[in-house]
Amino acid sequence: MARLLGLVAQKPIHVHLRAEPAASGEGLPHSAGASGWGIGWYDGSRPAVFKYPTPDQQAKDSEPPAHTCHSRVLIAHVREENAAPRPENSHPFHYRNWMFAHCGTVNREALAGLLEQAHHTSLMGGTDSEVLFHWILQNIKKTRDIVDSIRDALRSISSESMQFVLSNGRWIFAYRTGQPLYAAEWNPGKSGRPWSAWGSPIRLESMDLAEVRAVFVGSETVGGMNWEPIPAGRLVAVSPRLDRYEIDLEQEADFVR
Repeated sequence: MARLLGLVAQKPIHVHLRAEPAASGEGLPHSAGASGWGIGWYDGSRPAVFKYPTPDQQAKDSEPPAHTCHSRVLIAHVREENAAPRPENSHPFHYRNWMFAHCGTVNREALAGLLEQAHHTSLMGGTDSEVLFHWILQNIKKTRDIVDSIRDALRSISSESMQFVLSNGRWIFAYRTGQPLYAAEWNPGKSGRPWSAWGSPIRLESMDLAEVRAVFVGSETVGGMNWEPIPAGRLVAVSPRLDRYEIDLEQEADFVR
């Protein structure tokens, strides 16, 4: 099962990601990272990513991979899927000023057939998630209304269970159907300590969050915060000012099953 995390912070923060190789004979807990992991952030208004296909591919006598980024918006993903363990199949994906990570399954071939040439030729890997990303962006380009565009994009998708996080560098949008997804506010006045998430084999840490407010969305309740479940069919939008909005997409969406 893949794991997903996104955040919007009050101001740019340093976040450190590192892989912790499993002890000999233990394997990877919950098979996490079996097909890769990645972290995405914004360098100014431009998205940037750091990906590594499988944490256990590092040579035993070398240092485990690690990366530090500085950004207000962050998306991280650990995946276990059938696609080949290559960086281009690891999340998050990015295109222009957009970034995206996804858990679940959609019909890649059917959805790819709906893509315009510009989006189709921009595909780098073989995942259904990357195709879904470009399908959503294609809809956003047509209407410019992000919420209505996501609703329109999802009308064409047959998926019993999914979750995703999407960002344009200022806002974060999180959505789920069957799989759980949670949201939480980080308030240093109440917590006042450095933050870490996930643990082995992938660890995320930020000392800056001892002084900075943030809103998190994630597939797991980590970091000692008061997480609230996002109802199925709801789109959660988090603004640059950390205002949080919740929209019921299924109220109007007519999903094709």
